[in-house]
Amino acid sequence: MISALVNGLNESPRIVTNCSWALMNLADQLSLYYEDDQETMNGATSSGPLSPYFSGVVQALLRLTETAGNESNFRTAAYEAITSYVSHATPDCITTVQETVVAILARTEHLLGLQNQIVGVDDRNNWNELQSNFCSVVISVIRKQGDGIQPLAYRIMTLLLQLIQAAGKTSTVLEGAFVVVGSLAAG
Repeated sequence: MISALVNGLNESPRIVTNCSWALMNLADQLSLYYEDDQETMNGATSSGPLSPYFSGVVQALLRLTETAGNESNFRTAAYEAITSYVSHATPDCITTVQETVVAILARTEHLLGLQNQIVGVDDRNNWNELQSNFCSVVISVIRKQGDGIQPLAYRIMTLLLQLIQAAGKTSTVLEGAFVVVGSLAAG
């Protein structure tokens, strides 16, 4: 089933959106079941039911989010699925989580570099939407890694300060940026 959903990520935007939502819901539901099962057994293992698929799914979703368009909100759905997978990552998937946050930070840096090239309202809305998605993934990684995020904390804070400065006072990105700051402070 997971491979069929990943294959669906190569289809039309509407199908991609639905596949992304299905992958997200699968991660959410399996993790609920798996966490309850682990609590019942009074122990936790380093692996979960999604572990064999984790890296492949996240990499496929990351490739999908590299596109410029967002027809049928497929890119947003893919970022939400990435956030869900990161939130429910088991210890054996932490390497992929770390690679994901590094990729997202690189995208944030790139997008901040393009900020001066924003011409119209559509470009600004697209920029805001992407930065909000980046913040969501970073929040999820910080919460998952806790103290393990420390090697990237300076880079994250530097980018957040640049993002807050570039976003403007009325930007919807500010909320996400401040939640990232709060997550770092709490971690």
